[in-house]
Amino acid sequence: MNELDWNISFTRPAISPCLAKWKTDVAKDSPEYREALGIIAEGKATLEKTPRGEDPDTVFPAPCDVRQLEKYDRLKSRERRVREAILSGETVYDK
Repeated sequence: MNELDWNISFTRPAISPCLAKWKTDVAKDSPEYREALGIIAEGKATLEKTPRGEDPDTVFPAPCDVRQLEKYDRLKSRERRVREAILSGETVYDK
């Protein structure tokens, strides 16, 4: 398995490759298997509650929120430049 192969199936947790060491029905009755399967199922539930960009139903922020986020990014960038200037002993002027 290379590093790009998936190891967990959130679509069908029971067939996740990471659970392959519990192949037999007896092993699948073990507490470790049930715990691992439960963790994957929790991850699946969390992903279902969390909106993701590739989902067709994703709601993107309103334009006013986008402007606010862009302003915040500009201010953070400015702050970073000023801090770097302070550390290097330079002077930064407003435009």
